[in-house]
Amino acid sequence: MKGSRIYHFLFSGLIFFSVFNFLPANTKDLGEFTSHHEKPVISVFDLKNLKIEKISVSLNEASFDRTEITTEMLVNNSNLYLLPLRISCEVTLNEVKILSIAEKELDIRKYGNASLVSFKAEIKNENIIRWWISHINQDEQTDIKIKGKLFIPLDKVDIVFPFVYEKNFETDILQGLNKKDAVIIRPCNFKIQQFKSKWGKVDFSFTRIEHEITIKNVGILPGQPITDIEYILQFNRIQMAKGEVGLPLLILPGQKRSLNFILKIPNENIIRWWVSHIQNGERTEYSLKYRMWVKPFGRGGWNSISGVFESKIFSLP
Repeated sequence: MKGSRIYHFLFSGLIFFSVFNFLPANTKDLGEFTSHHEKPVISVFDLKNLKIEKISVSLNEASFDRTEITTEMLVNNSNLYLLPLRISCEVTLNEVKILSIAEKELDIRKYGNASLVSFKAEIKNENIIRWWISHINQDEQTDIKIKGKLFIPLDKVDIVFPFVYEKNFETDILQGLNKKDAVIIRPCNFKIQQFKSKWGKVDFSFTRIEHEITIKNVGILPGQPITDIEYILQFNRIQMAKGEVGLPLLILPGQKRSLNFILKIPNENIIRWWVSHIQNGERTEYSLKYRMWVKPFGRGGWNSISGVFESKIFSLP
């Protein structure tokens, strides 16, 4: 009995000694013995060359109060889906902060040899008015800046990966409201030779557009005063402005004079236009109609200027 115990002890020791000598000297190499069915492991060494390959922002649904945006980032590591990533981010347009996010969790999915990281957020449309004012006051130019930090949790420490993307975009909304086409107003025989438009004063309440119409009297009747001009401006069939301006203007036969008036857009209409612009894929059809009251002929027919303008606000390189 005693001999069998000694034999069992010596046999167990031999097995332990054999296994111990079979194991690698460096315990880091133990990974070679893990099951092929285990999930891949991500370490700090996998992240040393981390890079955001591409970032895209799309404008989604828009209501009178808010606009939803989706941000996607393509990161050159396919295993980020293993980690609960977080992000903090702010978006500014001409230094107007339209969006600020503090450590939001992200949707992550494997995308080939990379990871597609995305999140949704909402812009308060009151910030769109502030941006609009800056955009018009800077000759329809906007500097976009997306700045943030990607938080990658590894055991007891977070790796913080900062990122910044910048671009500029511009529009030319009033381009189509500058015309040199000749229009004859009957029966008074006034010839509109040129229609000019430029931005006037823009504040939190109103957006003003200054118009100048060059008119020549090509008729023979003396003293035909223009007493009023009426206008209607529409963006995507939304009435942006409507009004009538009194401006006594006498144009003698053969004489050419300028008629000036200011159109005022209430800025709550800018929000209504913004919603339609986003819903139409950042595309707007516009129409400016105007007509004059000429004595003794009365109110004339409508003259119209129409066109289209588009934008790609968050189209990043």
